[in-house]
Amino acid sequence: MSWHLLQNKEKITRVIKYLIHKQLEIKVRIEGEETRYSSRFVEMVPGSNRGDVSVSSDENLELVMDKLAPKRGNSLIQQFPEVGVEVLTNKYLCRCHTKYICDNDTYPYYGLMMSFPEFLELEEKRKEERITLEFPEVVSAVFKLVRGPEKDQSYELNILNYSDQGLDLLVTEKDFNLLQMISPGDRIPEITIFAKPGLMHMDGIVRHKTRIEDGRYKGNYVLGLESNTEIGAIINE
Repeated sequence: MSWHLLQNKEKITRVIKYLIHKQLEIKVRIEGEETRYSSRFVEMVPGSNRGDVSVSSDENLELVMDKLAPKRGNSLIQQFPEVGVEVLTNKYLCRCHTKYICDNDTYPYYGLMMSFPEFLELEEKRKEERITLEFPEVVSAVFKLVRGPEKDQSYELNILNYSDQGLDLLVTEKDFNLLQMISPGDRIPEITIFAKPGLMHMDGIVRHKTRIEDGRYKGNYVLGLESNTEIGAIINE
């Protein structure tokens, strides 16, 4: 799979917030070292004015990173401050470059202060598998509208198929009014998924509303939702 270059600051920020929220382990590469040092991003904070614009020029944001393990890396990073960072999520390998600024011993964040990356590179590690349900009435999704004239109205839609990236929901005639009140790009929070293993919860972003032209559900619509809890959603918005 090819690498995807992510240069949009807002999306980079969201990816980093995801890594912080999930407390994912990162691997730090220091120049001349074969060892990959372990750490994690702890927080993203407003940077200090240190007089070196090249260090933290991206709207003055900096990253707090845990001290490295093995400990030897904490002295090496001061000698070779430009480092590479890699992290493996459920679906993506993510890498970037960042620069050591200083040690931070101030409450509440203790660790290494690092510069905000100018870009991220992401590589999908496996192809997405979409599973089609033979009996979509067995599994359904329930959510409420959060705006518009039908605000707080609850909808229960059958799931036609699903993947790690999202859901395709079946919209029948009784729910056609829903199609008038949502558009691609709209966010639907707090979707409850009813499945055999039990209840699951997700947020979704509307990707498409497509009329079904043939087959069992001809004349109805597919509502395509993308989960916004994985990095894939952040890239493709």
